[in-house]
Amino acid sequence: MLSFHDAVELFLVLAGEHLGVGLPTQINFSQYWEKLAAGLPPNTQLPSKKAMERMNKLRVNLKHHGAVPSPTDIDQVRADVLTFFTDATPIIFGGSFTQIDMIDLVSRPQTVKFLQFAQSCADKEICRRRWRHSRLRSRSSSSTTPRLDGRPTGRRSGSVMSKTTVTRVTGSVETERRRSYA
Repeated sequence: MLSFHDAVELFLVLAGEHLGVGLPTQINFSQYWEKLAAGLPPNTQLPSKKAMERMNKLRVNLKHHGAVPSPTDIDQVRADVLTFFTDATPIIFGGSFTQIDMIDLVSRPQTVKFLQFAQSCADKEICRRRWRHSRLRSRSSSSTTPRLDGRPTGRRSGSVMSKTTVTRVTGSVETERRRSYA
């Protein structure tokens, strides 16, 4: 509950900065909607005010009165926050909430390529399996560090363990597991 509220409040503060609306340092949660209206296009208002006020009330009850919200309340707030972000992002920032990607904040082009490749692999299980397989194959058959695309970089890697070392390590871990469960 607290994380949902913090996420929405930080979004609203960022919206104020983006829209050039001077928000007071001390502001009631429900006042964001009227204060941010000054920076929005005419006949446009921020969505989900009632739902966000309901979330704020649950947060106050939890934080100040010790009333733990029910699982149903938490599920409802999660859905309301997602709806708020989905509806408010295009109004304030002009883009789709589902298209926001932290990769866009990375400035090094090569790092961006690695992250995009890693993301595409994470999205496709078969690609992930191929990458793992090529990485393991590269480590066991060569002394160079594998790259994300499976090609060697040409650098020597001193951290590649032999099969014997791996067996010893995993064997001792397995022994420790057996002892802890006994």
